[in-house]
Parts: sequence; structure tokens; C-alpha cells
Amino acid sequence: MKRLIRPATWGAARRRLPRPPSLRSPGSLRPHRRCRDRPRALRVGQAAASLSVEVRSQVTGVIVERPYVEGTDVAKGTLLFRIDPTTYEAAYRSAQARLADAERNLARLKALLGARAVAQKDGEDAQTALDQAQAAVDQTKKDYDDMFVRAQIASPAGRALLQLGAGHSLMNAGRPGTSPDD
Repeated sequence: MKRLIRPATWGAARRRLPRPPSLRSPGSLRPHRRCRDRPRALRVGQAAASLSVEVRSQVTGVIVERPYVEGTDVAKGTLLFRIDPTTYEAAYRSAQARLADAERNLARLKALLGARAVAQKDGEDAQTALDQAQAAVDQTKKDYDDMFVRAQIASPAGRALLQLGAGHSLMNAGRPGTSPDD
């Protein structure tokens, strides 16, 4: 049977190396000489934000801009995200065109109603179409304004949960985008 020869480095591995200060026992730490006569009390705590807000978009789309820097203080109303405006701009312009068409149609029918050349119902239908077109303009204007996601409170901005571009950046209505003080 052959005997193994023990290398000299094996003994060094068995020697205890000094532990780093963070791993030493609490009794081994000595207080500063000015603090020796004061009572020592160690307390561990955790700070939490007094007010926290999850930022959510009211419209769906791809995030094309995030002008704030994570961790910086943002004022109320500061732009946090901008969603791709293409579809909302087109919808707004289309609704404006339908409103202008409905206004022209109602003005034409009102002139004919005075001469009793058209039925009263046609005038009422034109007024209804005008009201519907105005509601569509108001809704598309709101959607267009909602593309700009702004801070609801003044606070430090937390980590963004969504990034620019494709993939995770689809900002769904009601899905959080960032939360201050994360």
C-alpha cells in the first residue's frame, strides 16, 4: 500500500484566518473611547414612504420616451412617459373632420328647414350627428392628452418597471409603469 505524502499547504488551509469585522461576534467590537460610558443600544429599522403612487397609463401603446432619471426628485406634473402618438393623432384629426362635416351638414339643413324644403327629422338627425361628432372629438382629445403620463405627486421617482421600445414596453391601460420610492 502506498502512503500519500501530505503537501505543506494542507496545514495552512486548516489554520483559522481572522474573520472580517462584519462577521465577528458583537462582543469583540470595541466602542470609541468617547462612547464607552454611554449606554449602547442597537436598533434595526426600515424606512417607508409616507405616500406612494403607482403610475398607470389611461391609454395603450408603446413607450417612446422616458425623460426622467430614476431616483431623481420629480415635481407634480412632470412628464414621466410619452406613448407613441401616431394612432391617437390620427384618431383626433379624423374626429375633427367628422365634426366639421356634421357642422356643415347641419348649417345646410337649417337653411332648408326655414324654407320647409326638408323634413324636421332630417334636421334633428343632423343635430344628433353633430353632438356625436363633438363627443368623439372630446374623447380622442382626452386620449391624445393621456399619451403623456405625468407625475401625480412630487416625490423621488422609483425604478421604472417598463422600458422604451418593444417587448416589455407596451403600456397597457391600468398596468403600472413606475412607482415612486421603490
